[in-house]
Amino acid sequence: MKKFIALIVLIVGLTGYGIYNKEQLNIWFAMNDHQQAANQFWFTQKNLLDENGTTNLPFTDKVIQFDYFVSAPIQQDGKYYFETKLVINNQHLLPLYTTVKAVEGKWTVDTNETFASAGDASIQYYMNLYQSTLKNTNQYIKNMAPKMNKKEAELFIDKQLENIKTVFLDTYSAQ
Repeated sequence: MKKFIALIVLIVGLTGYGIYNKEQLNIWFAMNDHQQAANQFWFTQKNLLDENGTTNLPFTDKVIQFDYFVSAPIQQDGKYYFETKLVINNQHLLPLYTTVKAVEGKWTVDTNETFASAGDASIQYYMNLYQSTLKNTNQYIKNMAPKMNKKEAELFIDKQLENIKTVFLDTYSAQ
């Protein structure tokens, strides 16, 4: 009976400790793999910002909070790239590729490479969104997508890309 009570006390103690020190509990039960490294990185940074009002990330002081979504990785050149979406202050989407690489046998997030990927990740995200919207328009709305031959489709896409280029140039010129 004493062993049972001791076990209950131990479980309650560890649970209580875990509630107040989530990061340490997460590290104890984490394995050294690339997926865990990516998730732990964002988990730790989010907790730092939530609890201390600051983080180790290159955020401006306008970032009050963020949420993150880490997708499955793509492996390339010994690194793993996780499609990641940050939602900053509950309203601003920032697509990134969280880059995880092995450093002395331990999987580590390369912060510089991760934040440098914002441009590429954003373009990829919006291209996927555009393709999905066109596909959904064809699939779910009657007579909305015009039938085009290859030449007409090329001209249409060229016009759309020119519009995108104009918006990008206007945005970057205004900064």
